[in-house]
Amino acid sequence: MILAGVIEYRLRPVDGRDSLALYELHRDTRRIYIEEVFGGWDEAVQLAFHEQWMNRQRAQVIEVDGRLVRVVDTEWRDGELYLARIEVSPALQNLGLGDAIITGLIQLAARRSLPVGLDVFEVNPARHLYERLGFHTTGFSGARHRRGRCFSASVRR
Repeated sequence: MILAGVIEYRLRPVDGRDSLALYELHRDTRRIYIEEVFGGWDEAVQLAFHEQWMNRQRAQVIEVDGRLVRVVDTEWRDGELYLARIEVSPALQNLGLGDAIITGLIQLAARRSLPVGLDVFEVNPARHLYERLGFHTTGFSGARHRRGRCFSASVRR
């Protein structure tokens, strides 16, 4: 696939060999927000969360030139497609990759007449992307905003 005519990428299921690269991607993309929200980054706690997450084996990775640069984790829940995690390598942020993936998820859910939901830290600037794509705050849980995007038949990007 070619994104915006510039970035050629490949989507594939995550496997155990990706664990270290995925942990590094998580640390590189989320550490600043976790430190701001929770007052620090506990390596042991984050590694335990990472191992637990890897055991779910439902995520997909994107590779560019054979290098893992993004991960997306979704789950069909009762009444919605839940975007549990999307992380894009800092070097490839703001190039439309996240927008393209989320738009695809919105269209996938719309075919089932379902909304897409996600949670985001208020301090995470990605919330502006979510708002631009039609997500709105539907609730709060601590420092996280619960965001939802209602199904709309008019969604055609």
